[in-house]
Amino acid sequence: MIDSMARATALRALASLLRTGLTVRQALMSWSSEAAVELVPHLQRLARRLRLGDGIESAAASLEACMEEDALALVCVLGVHRRMGGDIACNLDALAGAIEERCAWAGAARSAGAGALLSGRLVAGLPFAFLPLAPVARAPLFDGPGVALLVAGLASGVCGLIWIARLVPRPPSAEDSISFIARVVSRALLGGAPLRVAMQVVTENAPSDLRVPLERARRSVMLGGTWARALELTGDDRLLVLARAVGRAERAGLPVAAALDELVLRRRAEAARAFDASVRRSPVLMVVPLVTCVLPSFLLLGIAPFLRSFAFS
Repeated sequence: MIDSMARATALRALASLLRTGLTVRQALMSWSSEAAVELVPHLQRLARRLRLGDGIESAAASLEACMEEDALALVCVLGVHRRMGGDIACNLDALAGAIEERCAWAGAARSAGAGALLSGRLVAGLPFAFLPLAPVARAPLFDGPGVALLVAGLASGVCGLIWIARLVPRPPSAEDSISFIARVVSRALLGGAPLRVAMQVVTENAPSDLRVPLERARRSVMLGGTWARALELTGDDRLLVLARAVGRAERAGLPVAAALDELVLRRRAEAARAFDASVRRSPVLMVVPLVTCVLPSFLLLGIAPFLRSFAFS
């Protein structure tokens, strides 16, 4: 997987190539010369596929292995441009900007989680500080009971460290599927594409967990329904959120793109609040491994050797 900032930089480089007057195919074939080193092998394979006659969207989809959901967003941008034209360079810059915003939020979230993890590890690691003091106890360390105490104390302490590490939440590495769809459709609408075309392209390149319900919605639209109503009829609670945003904007005569941007911001804020709450909750949850693992480790490694020394004195 390629670093998110490297992906954003590569997309801005592709936008710059397009602004020089190159066609989309030419820009994609020259992309590897402007990208970060870790992306070069993947982009060279993309260029080879294009030289062999592969379609632009099909070739770009091969980048999913290294760019994950951002490759699907790129395919959607290319698909909308193929159908409707428009300023594709501007859309690529907008996609890069969204990746940078997501990366900045993930970095701040990782910093918050790292503080809680460091505090937990410092406390959980205290029993190991008694190991260098074991000879001071003047009790045998490598007889049967001594080895048993050492192994049990180390095992209990390591279990405590692992348990505490798992209690600290990690920020999501990617945005949720609804935010992804809303963001891509919004960029397409701002680029001049109608909602029908934007949703058609997104349906063809949707995340796997939403592909089936979106295909059902697409069939409903082909029978004469609106996208807002079709998304409601899928019965998927996640798509219902998207349907309400689209339907509310259409009924009020407001730009659908603005409603989708607001949806993305709201879901990002909700995710940030949920993550912040889980970080604040993690020190409370750490009480369990501290009592069941770290405290026994402290007794076995720090107290037991000195108690044994009384038996040998």
